[in-house]
Amino acid sequence: MRRTGGQVGHSIGRRLARRLGQPRAGGTTVRVGTTRGFTLIELLVVIAIIAVLTAILFPVFAAARERGRMTACASNLRQCGMAARMYAQDHDEQSYTAPTLYNPHLRLVNAWNPYVRTLALYYCPSAAGGPLPTLGSTPANHAAGNIAYLYFQYERDANPQRPPWLPAAHRLALPEQPAQWLMTDWFQQDGPTAHRVSNKTMNVLHVGGHVRVLLQNPQPHFQEGER
Repeated sequence: MRRTGGQVGHSIGRRLARRLGQPRAGGTTVRVGTTRGFTLIELLVVIAIIAVLTAILFPVFAAARERGRMTACASNLRQCGMAARMYAQDHDEQSYTAPTLYNPHLRLVNAWNPYVRTLALYYCPSAAGGPLPTLGSTPANHAAGNIAYLYFQYERDANPQRPPWLPAAHRLALPEQPAQWLMTDWFQQDGPTAHRVSNKTMNVLHVGGHVRVLLQNPQPHFQEGER
């Protein structure tokens, strides 16, 4: 039986009504393709979870980045140790003696210049971005000889921030006492060191050429190296 044009149009209209959610006969409504969105409470819960995870993971990532910088710092010190040994070999096994423990160290930089490839070796990667912002690898510091490490072969030091357990003058015995400190991260009597992993965290280069990390008070370790 063939349908007339009116019947066909009426059939199409009913289909469109169902798709558009218009009421059927009997008062029911058909909704096609509708989705349920997030409620405000659900969104707040998700935001709270993200905030908690960020608070937990951010210190972990920051510590991981700092340990990476500590590794680069240790590499700098090892290369400085090689420069010190090569200088001593060329000067009758005598290490260079700096005028002072703290900056400036322009004479030391000039003395080791033939044995290092770049002045960046004298600057800890954590120094400029941490509590020692003035000790970064800058042209001004290069010219003045201000470095981010302490050198423990010095004639006399009068810096008021020098810890009292460090002697006013210090000479190294090369190579008889390989445990003696040769260089360390820059530090003062009070205040943090460049590496912010733990209190007074710093790298120490020993006369023997090895580098180790100190995560505690450096005083007993310095005395241990002196014996």
